[in-house]
Amino acid sequence: MITCKKETVLPIDQRVLDYVATSSAFHLNFDSDYLRSLPSFHGGIPLAPFFTTPNREIRQVAWFVSFLDDNSKLPKPFESGFYFRNKDARISDRSIPGIMDDDVSPYLDGKKIYPFGALVTDEQVPLTLRLYTLDSYPGDSLCFDVTTSPHSVVICNGRLATEEVVRWDNGETDEIDYDVFLQYIAGSFSDFAKMLRMEP
Repeated sequence: MITCKKETVLPIDQRVLDYVATSSAFHLNFDSDYLRSLPSFHGGIPLAPFFTTPNREIRQVAWFVSFLDDNSKLPKPFESGFYFRNKDARISDRSIPGIMDDDVSPYLDGKKIYPFGALVTDEQVPLTLRLYTLDSYPGDSLCFDVTTSPHSVVICNGRLATEEVVRWDNGETDEIDYDVFLQYIAGSFSDFAKMLRMEP
């Protein structure tokens, strides 16, 4: 079970969760273990954030994504957004509808991957997982690969994913080469959760 700093865990808006699970705009397919344990870490900062990748690299989870939109009620205080300063970052930058609402996104429409956590990238806690402009890129993220059963956990390299998606959007390639920017981490969400530890 993943536990987070209590004050960082956000209430789940079931309306939004139902919407992204059924809307043709998202195509999200949820792991049952993930859904069952989501209330303990929804939008939160983990108490045991470290894990080791199969190639022996130590990575750190910065925060977990949430399922919220502009009609969701959030606890105070307001957290100013990365790009839209008048919007709460917990909605515009750290929630699935906000993250995946861009015309060009490393996650596209969720048919292959979608994020569930942000990783410390270049020693920085990412403020967003959105690709706001094509001359920048989001932080690395933990994603579900929904083409596997159960869904495997992969790391999406934000910079490499942005470069590949921009190439595709510009018509330089017909297909996204996910192998360029995805790294396998665990065979399932429950296996990944067991990898987390408090110290590097």
